[in-house]
Amino acid sequence: MTKKLLYGFTFLLIGLMALGVAINYIGILLGITSPLNSVVVLIVFWFTVLCVLAVNRNRVGNWIKSWHKPSVPLFVYLLALLPIMAIVGAELVNYANSNIVLMVMLVLIAGVPIICMFTKLIPEKYWAFTILMIALSIVLHRALISPYLWGSDNLKEYGVFRATNLAGVWNSNLTNLAAPAYNSTLSVSILPEMISKITFLSGFWVFKVVYPVILAVVPVGMYEILRNSLITRFHFWGLFYLFRFTLILLRFFNWTSS
Repeated sequence: MTKKLLYGFTFLLIGLMALGVAINYIGILLGITSPLNSVVVLIVFWFTVLCVLAVNRNRVGNWIKSWHKPSVPLFVYLLALLPIMAIVGAELVNYANSNIVLMVMLVLIAGVPIICMFTKLIPEKYWAFTILMIALSIVLHRALISPYLWGSDNLKEYGVFRATNLAGVWNSNLTNLAAPAYNSTLSVSILPEMISKITFLSGFWVFKVVYPVILAVVPVGMYEILRNSLITRFHFWGLFYLFRFTLILLRFFNWTSS
């Protein structure tokens, strides 16, 4: 199930970029000056979604018939509190100068691998969910710790997005930017524009919240890749720190969006 969700999430991101490029260039050929405007993007996106559902209607119908509400253990709700603590804690730091909630959250995160290693309170089938909640907590408390976008590369990438957003069209040959090389990266120009139009979020929140959430999925993918050859109850500890180190590297080199 986790692999299917990861594949679906990956194809969704790739599909949004491909759809954005198609809208951009076909719109230019049709003489539309701003093909990436909200109306065009929403019409094409939902038309594509309806076409995909129509083609797979039998599979979707069978899935709906076979779906049943699963029983959710208590610890799942407790793990889901970690990202909420990250959000609340970051806001308390910003507006009340208090980091108590974040300190408690970090202590709880440090205790989760110990629980997974030495007890059976969290069964192995929930480890992917556990890793996702930890990753979300780490990236969200870092992203929300300031009310502004921060990081030199992040600001340059946001500038590239704004150029596409204001023009309503992606010009891959645009050079009058702080970082013109970033303009050729679809994940910086097309993807945030598509996400912004579909979700009605401003580009600021796409870069500040949506991209960190996308980053948090990476450790889950690593877990699924490595679990068949490495995972045992005692390897989880090493993998936990591997995931944490990977998050630091990804953010340090700003691979979140590029």
